[in-house]
Amino acid sequence: MLEKKVLKLDASGEFQAREVSGNVGRISLLKRIDELKVLSKVADAGLLSGAESAGLFSTLEQKKAFSTIEKILPAADKVGALTLAEELVNTPPTFLLLGAAGLVAGEVAILGAVPDDSVALVALQGGLGLVAGIGAATLAVTAFLISVVQGE
Repeated sequence: MLEKKVLKLDASGEFQAREVSGNVGRISLLKRIDELKVLSKVADAGLLSGAESAGLFSTLEQKKAFSTIEKILPAADKVGALTLAEELVNTPPTFLLLGAAGLVAGEVAILGAVPDDSVALVALQGGLGLVAGIGAATLAVTAFLISVVQGE
């Protein structure tokens, strides 16, 4: 169970401007959808192909996006993609921000440790920097989105 600071009313109903700890319940909708294998059922029912055939989504249907997604849904069910997404949604955003900071710190350490006396090593530094930068940015944006979902 996650905890966050919330503003509360006292027993008489008066508002007190102080923060107290409150529990944030786990979001378990995705896990339940995963348990029910809804993705496979949508694929088996051909709902997306039917919507595509009916012309409900013009640009996406021209590219056959829905039938492609429909083919991927059973694989997403097998790997438990929705449960993984739920675990991510219930991860405290601070952990993700710490991961982003760790990537940046690791990259700084690599830049300091790897000499830049050859083109190959400079390319290695640049490549690792790009990967670390993209990873850190992804973690930071994900942390922000999760904090919005969790109501923080």
